[in-house]
Amino acid sequence: MKEFIKEIFIKGAIVLLFCISTSALIYQLDFDHYDFYELPEVVNRKNNFNQFENNINTVFIGSSRIFRHIDPEVFDSITGLSSYNLGYAGLFPFRSYDFLEKLAIEDTQIKNIFIELAPLALLGQNFNTEPFIHSIDLKKFSIALSFSNNEVYTKQEQLKYTLGYSMLFFYKYSGLGVSKYLNQTIFKTADFRENRDSDNIYTQGYLSLDDDLKSHGSDYQNLQVRRDEFHGNSQKWLNLYRSANESYLKDPVTMIQKDDFTEYIENVVDSLVKRGIKVHFIISPRQVKSDLYYLRNQKKWLEDYKVYDFSDANEYATIFTESASFDRVHLNEDGAEELTEILANLYIQNNN
Repeated sequence: MKEFIKEIFIKGAIVLLFCISTSALIYQLDFDHYDFYELPEVVNRKNNFNQFENNINTVFIGSSRIFRHIDPEVFDSITGLSSYNLGYAGLFPFRSYDFLEKLAIEDTQIKNIFIELAPLALLGQNFNTEPFIHSIDLKKFSIALSFSNNEVYTKQEQLKYTLGYSMLFFYKYSGLGVSKYLNQTIFKTADFRENRDSDNIYTQGYLSLDDDLKSHGSDYQNLQVRRDEFHGNSQKWLNLYRSANESYLKDPVTMIQKDDFTEYIENVVDSLVKRGIKVHFIISPRQVKSDLYYLRNQKKWLEDYKVYDFSDANEYATIFTESASFDRVHLNEDGAEELTEILANLYIQNNN
């Protein structure tokens, strides 16, 4: 019986090793799979930007906290720049930096790039979705494991990061995530995924949650539930962010050594800086405690860059109010306009 179990184990290990080796070789094939793995809505924003890039000198990149919070028309009216919002829901690192690297900006007029400074995406049951499969590799997996040990995160949060990225890495390199690479590379299969969102090119990529709700689009019910949930107990959520800020001010946890994730960010943006592009970072309002602690430390590590930090509920009290809110995380149209005006004026102050 022991010999039988041993034999099964050895054969299983050989099969797994073969799958991993074969998958690694397939992922190295000379074919750009980004557009077939990333969300069609995100790809559409990238492609539309490439059509208008000669008229744009400033872009904003990040998650829905950029997409829903930065109004280029307001920003341009104050700064005199010509900007475009390229944020999208869920576009957190590593995917946000993959997106940045895929933008064809070498021969454009881009002079400023504003990037949302955010922690790594926390993976849940969606760990094996196509955008994450494309984004992960051995180097990023190593960075994610290092990130999961940050002392500002609770043991439970550290475990979630470790398990999420371990399952993603195993899923991709065990061969389970390789089918689309083969279909695109060998069989030239077309991409039939539906793009459910328009790109809002006439508002320079920006769409407020209020306008999205009014449009009665595909996400109408979800937006309505989120809005009603927040406004039913708004002070509970707002006090959560205020208390996180107060906790940090009373007892900041200082992480001495710059982490691998921050070094990864610096390496990505370094090529932009060398081309004369000015890189700015934005810390969005309404950060939960662990993320706020991490981002405040990351802000110190990125001392060579301007970081616009809107996470302080005391300094920016007016955007930590119910009247400026759409849901627990996002600002409404009025709040987004106010945040954009603050950012624009700070930009002018720092560039005169």
